[in-house]
Amino acid sequence: MDEKGFIKDDKILSRFILIISLLLIIFYFYATWDFPIDDAYISFRYARNFAEGNGLVYNIGERVEGYSNFFWVILNGVAIYFGANPLYFSTIFSAILYVMLLVVFWKALWKNLEELSPGNTQENIPRYIALFGIFLLAVDMRFFIFISSGLETQCFITLFFISLFWNWITTERWSYVWFISLALLCFVRADGFIYAGIIILAQFINLLTNKKPLKKLIINTGILLIILSLYSLWRWLYYHDILPNTYYAKTSIINYEQEVFGIAYTLKFLSSISIFV
Repeated sequence: MDEKGFIKDDKILSRFILIISLLLIIFYFYATWDFPIDDAYISFRYARNFAEGNGLVYNIGERVEGYSNFFWVILNGVAIYFGANPLYFSTIFSAILYVMLLVVFWKALWKNLEELSPGNTQENIPRYIALFGIFLLAVDMRFFIFISSGLETQCFITLFFISLFWNWITTERWSYVWFISLALLCFVRADGFIYAGIIILAQFINLLTNKKPLKKLIINTGILLIILSLYSLWRWLYYHDILPNTYYAKTSIINYEQEVFGIAYTLKFLSSISIFV
């Protein structure tokens, strides 16, 4: 090991991690390739009506926002318009997004390792550490279940990490269009604005702590707020509400048992991903 505690000759270890990761990815893709989830067909029906010119409706003539994934519906609607099967399209597109997620993690880890490595040269970067991040993604079968589910989950995950690692995976000239990734994050799920807000807050604290200018953050946040305001206005004009019907369906009855179940579910989820923390 060197003075930083890294293994000097990491080629064998790096190749081993990469091969195991690729084998796991291939196996999981094969095992979960045909695993559609029924909720996806709600979005597909909205997408089909949209593609056929009937509007963003579930039943023709009834304007009810029964979906919570605007961008995903539009995306599948475009695919249907050009003759694609929405389930096949969403599966292939989600698989591409999963690969993008691997690249995002690789670039983000590599960027951090450049700062840790002696001399900041690529020759000194311990590749096996960055590849281990890829391995952690490869061992979690849930990614692959959602890839073939027809749902927007993989799209949301990828957009979340693209938004979170934006400054690490892009160059300086892309810093003023960060709002695009954040906006898509908000459009792909109804609760995306919460995650976008957390990312913006984290970036604000980071810039403030390191005494860096806030100009780009303010510009991106301002543009994002304008986009979301226009989107909310459209929802009000089209559906006569700014919240999807799914929100009311899931919050119309709130009681103590549901809150306890929600907390227990969250704790169970966190314990299941403790390896990633």
